[in-house]
Amino acid sequence: PLPIRKTAKPSAVGAGNVGQRWRIQMWDSPGDSCPRRHEGFPAARLIDYRFNIDFLSSLVFWTNVSGVQRPTVHAACRLYSHVITNTWTIRIAMTFNAAGASAITTPLAIAMVQDVLPVKKAQPVDGSNLEVRGPVSLNLLIVDATT
Repeated sequence: PLPIRKTAKPSAVGAGNVGQRWRIQMWDSPGDSCPRRHEGFPAARLIDYRFNIDFLSSLVFWTNVSGVQRPTVHAACRLYSHVITNTWTIRIAMTFNAAGASAITTPLAIAMVQDVLPVKKAQPVDGSNLEVRGPVSLNLLIVDATT
């Protein structure tokens, strides 16, 4: 789907439009691949796999006074604003027998709880503990090689 749909906002009184109404959709459901072998122990056999992650995805945008869509040297460059935050929970678990066949022990469950205030004014990001860059936490997922 289109992430941003813009429509003219009609004037409450008289003719003409007074700007635009933007409908913005956001989604971010990470995935993972189940490795057949542990990177540090390639001879080891995978017997158990769990993917349990809880996270927030926030719609954040930035502006600058020059109106260009890239960082500039102008005032207010990257003045970040927060609009909405959704909460995600993802669960799945499985085991593997000696032949490598899998059995799902926790069925895949993906839940997203939408922000309780889906329509609100943008708020400053400063002081909110929100990340405004791509998350690095997904690069930090680990493969536990304990037996």
